Amino acid sequence: MNAFEYIDELWSLFANNDELKDLLRIDRDEDYAIKIREEDVMAEGYESDRLPFIAMYFNEAWTTYNDFANRGYLYIDIYATMRNEVPAIRNIIVDTMHKHFNERVRNEGQSQSGVHAVYKYRLEFTPLIST
Repeated sequence: MNAFEYIDELWSLFANNDELKDLLRIDRDEDYAIKIREEDVMAEGYESDRLPFIAMYFNEAWTTYNDFANRGYLYIDIYATMRNEVPAIRNIIVDTMHKHFNERVRNEGQSQSGVHAVYKYRLEFTPLIST
C-alpha cells in the first residue's frame, strides 16, 4: 500500500469500529469527517466543543534498501478535553495497528495542542509503504 491507501484503510477500520465511534461521539454521517481526520490539524483547524477526535497522517517517509518500499512515519494524534478520555481511544488505535497491520508503537506521549485546555496525545508508527 502507498501512503494514501494506508490512511484510507486505517480510516475505514476506525469508522467501522463501534466502540471507537462511541468514544469519539460519532452519531451522524457528517461527524466522520470531523472526528476521524486524514491530515495534520493545526490549532485553528478545530473547535474545542467538537472533541474528542483523531487525526492520522504520514509526516514523512525514509528510503530503505528496497527501491519498492519506504519507511513511513505515521502520526495518529488524539485530541480530547481531558486526559482521562484518551486511554480507551489509544488502546483501540494500538490494537487496530497490531491486528491489521502488525505494527507496534515506536513513540508516544503528550504533545502541545496549541489550544488551552485541549489535551493532545500522539502515537507514532513506522510502517513500510509502497513507493
